[in-house]
Amino acid sequence: MLLTPSSLKSYARDNSALFLADASVSASTPYNINGTLPVNYVIKPDGKVYNGTTGFDEAQIKSWIDSCIGSVAVDDTVQTMTITNNGDTDLIVTNITKSNSWIVSVSPTSFTLAPDSSQNVTVTVTRNGLSYGTYYGSLDISSNDTAHTPYIEPVKLVVQKTAPDISVTEDILKFTWGESEDYDTVKTMTVRNDGNVNLNVTNITKSDSWIVSVNPTSFTITPGDSQSVTVVVTRDGLACGTHYGSLNIVSDDPDENPTLNR
Repeated sequence: MLLTPSSLKSYARDNSALFLADASVSASTPYNINGTLPVNYVIKPDGKVYNGTTGFDEAQIKSWIDSCIGSVAVDDTVQTMTITNNGDTDLIVTNITKSNSWIVSVSPTSFTLAPDSSQNVTVTVTRNGLSYGTYYGSLDISSNDTAHTPYIEPVKLVVQKTAPDISVTEDILKFTWGESEDYDTVKTMTVRNDGNVNLNVTNITKSDSWIVSVNPTSFTITPGDSQSVTVVVTRDGLACGTHYGSLNIVSDDPDENPTLNR
């Protein structure tokens, strides 16, 4: 199969095996150049071509890719919208403008559609530089349709939180003594990761000497999981009354670091 813009249907972006592939075949099936030798080109996220067969022009291969799909960064997302001419004369789209900078590109932005024909338009958005949340924008489609110019197509970008999220199931660890001669009391608190990437707890420090020990003080929690932490306190040397302290839980949670639990 000759690798040309017309025959290149999709670009497989699989982190384990990035090959040039036709949409109708497996993403790991390489193209043939002129139907003779396999390409075996691996395209990495930096856009460079690696492991090329000797004698082939890597710059030419990359230019073919760019002409078909453009440059797509790791944090970009690509979707396609379809514009259809439901009228009885030619629809002439003169421009498609984007409302926000996070809408990276729109292609094509001008074309002519015969009656009952359609045109796919590729829209690329990026989450790069955006905090998590929902963002709204629009595409203004200018054409010779006098009833709908510009035609405003809404664009919605949902940026999910890609970070750990620490929580502690106990609001407070409460220790109570009566007439018991057992001066040390042991309780367990549970640290959870409610985020969608690993949570790394690097240290748990105690504020007072009557908090005898905390174990463990460093660990990793996968998303949705939890870790039990044993806390030992003593009343030895303390006067009667209520004593308050805290545990500082240091982690890579971006907005709750440290978390205090006393």
